[in-house]
Amino acid sequence: MKNVVSKAVAVLNNDSGASIVEYGVLTLGIVGVAGVAVTSIGTNITALMTKVGTAIAAAK
Repeated sequence: MKNVVSKAVAVLNNDSGASIVEYGVLTLGIVGVAGVAVTSIGTNITALMTKVGTAIAAAK
Protein backbone atom coordinates (compact mmCIF):
# COMPACT_ATOMS: atom_id res chain seq x y z
CA MET A 1 0.00 0.00 0.00
CA LYS A 2 2.84 2.36 0.82
CA ASN A 3 4.28 1.79 -2.66
CA VAL A 4 0.96 2.75 -4.29
CA VAL A 5 0.73 5.95 -2.27
CA SER A 6 4.32 6.92 -3.08
CA LYS A 7 3.68 6.34 -6.81
CA ALA A 8 0.50 8.43 -6.65
CA VAL A 9 2.39 11.27 -4.98
CA ALA A 10 5.14 11.02 -7.61
CA VAL A 11 2.57 11.29 -10.42
CA LEU A 12 0.93 14.32 -8.80
CA ASN A 13 4.29 16.05 -8.37
CA ASN A 14 5.30 15.47 -12.01
CA ASP A 15 5.52 18.84 -13.81
CA SER A 16 6.34 17.58 -17.30
CA GLY A 17 2.76 18.13 -18.50
CA ALA A 18 2.91 21.77 -17.42
CA SER A 19 6.15 22.21 -19.34
CA ILE A 20 4.53 20.86 -22.50
CA VAL A 21 1.66 23.33 -22.15
CA GLU A 22 4.10 26.20 -21.59
CA TYR A 23 6.07 25.27 -24.71
CA GLY A 24 2.82 25.06 -26.67
CA VAL A 25 1.77 28.55 -25.57
CA LEU A 26 5.24 29.91 -26.36
CA THR A 27 5.15 28.33 -29.82
CA LEU A 28 1.69 29.75 -30.47
CA GLY A 29 2.94 33.23 -29.53
CA ILE A 30 5.94 32.96 -31.85
CA VAL A 31 3.75 31.78 -34.73
CA GLY A 32 1.36 34.69 -34.11
CA VAL A 33 4.13 37.28 -34.16
CA ALA A 34 5.65 35.72 -37.29
CA GLY A 35 2.25 35.80 -39.00
CA VAL A 36 1.79 39.48 -38.25
CA ALA A 37 5.31 40.25 -39.47
CA VAL A 38 4.84 38.36 -42.74
CA THR A 39 1.50 40.07 -43.37
CA SER A 40 3.03 43.49 -42.75
CA ILE A 41 6.01 42.80 -44.99
CA GLY A 42 3.70 41.49 -47.72
CA THR A 43 1.63 44.66 -47.59
CA ASN A 44 4.75 46.81 -47.86
CA ILE A 45 6.08 44.79 -50.80
CA THR A 46 2.73 45.06 -52.59
CA ALA A 47 2.76 48.85 -52.19
CA LEU A 48 6.36 49.03 -53.43
CA MET A 49 5.63 46.91 -56.51
CA THR A 50 2.59 49.06 -57.30
CA LYS A 51 4.78 52.19 -57.19
CA VAL A 52 7.41 50.55 -59.41
CA GLY A 53 4.76 49.43 -61.90
CA THR A 54 3.25 52.91 -62.02
CA ALA A 55 6.67 54.48 -62.57
CA ILE A 56 7.48 52.04 -65.38
CA ALA A 57 4.12 52.67 -67.06
CA ALA A 58 4.61 56.44 -66.82
CA ALA A 59 8.13 56.21 -68.29
CA LYS A 60 6.89 54.57 -71.52
